Amino acid sequence: MGIVLEVEKNKKLTPTGINNDVEVAVSDVIAEVQVEQFMTLQLMARKEINEEIDVLTREGVMSTKGAFRHPSLRYALVTIDDELIGYGYGYQEGADTFKIDTVYIKSGFRRQGISKRITNELLSFADTLDNVKYLKGVTQPGNISALTLMKSFNMSGLKMIRITIESTEGVTDPQISIESNDSRDPISMAIVELLENQTYLDELVAYGRAVVVKEEVGLKIIDYRFN
Repeated sequence: MGIVLEVEKNKKLTPTGINNDVEVAVSDVIAEVQVEQFMTLQLMARKEINEEIDVLTREGVMSTKGAFRHPSLRYALVTIDDELIGYGYGYQEGADTFKIDTVYIKSGFRRQGISKRITNELLSFADTLDNVKYLKGVTQPGNISALTLMKSFNMSGLKMIRITIESTEGVTDPQISIESNDSRDPISMAIVELLENQTYLDELVAYGRAVVVKEEVGLKIIDYRFN
C-alpha cells in the first residue's frame, strides 16, 4: 500500500520552486494527437517507479465515459517543442478526498519544478470541488522525490487500513482482505482484528470514520485512516 500522505484542503500550502514558465494543459481527456506519447511515458514510468501504478488504456484516456472511470478525473500534461515530457493525473476518491495518482517527468527535464507545477495545477482543480475536504498522495518509502514533493504542499503521513470486500455470485460469504500500510505497528494490528467484524466495519462507514473509496458489482473497497 505504501506511505499515505494527506492534508486538509484548507491547510494546503503552495511551495516555492514551481515552474511557471512551462505550459500545463489540464483536461478530462487526452487529445488523440498526444495519446501515443502519453502511452510511451506511462510505460517509462512503470519501469522506473517501484510501486504498482495503473496503466491507463488508449481508449480510456480519450473518453469521459466508462464504468470504471474515476469521478472528476483530470490530466495535467506538459509539452515542450511538441514533445510530451511530463504528466500527472488525479481524481476524487470516495466522498471527500482528491487523490494525486501519478506524476512523472521524463529524464532530462527533472529538478526544474515541473512536477510541482503539475501537482499544483491538479490541486488547484481540486479546490473547485466543493465536497472535497482532503488532498491525498501515496508512495513508497524509498521514493524520496515523491515524498518531498507531497510534503512541500503540507501533506503529512498517516496510517491507513484498506478493506477489500469481493462477492462472487452464488457464494454466500464475501471474501474480505485487510491490508495495513504499517503492519508492524501494534495499534494497526489491533484495529485490523476489529475490522474483521462486519458489523463494526459497517458502523465505521455509517459514522464517516471509514470511507468507501470504490464500489461496483462484486467489489467494495473501504479505507480507514488514522494518525
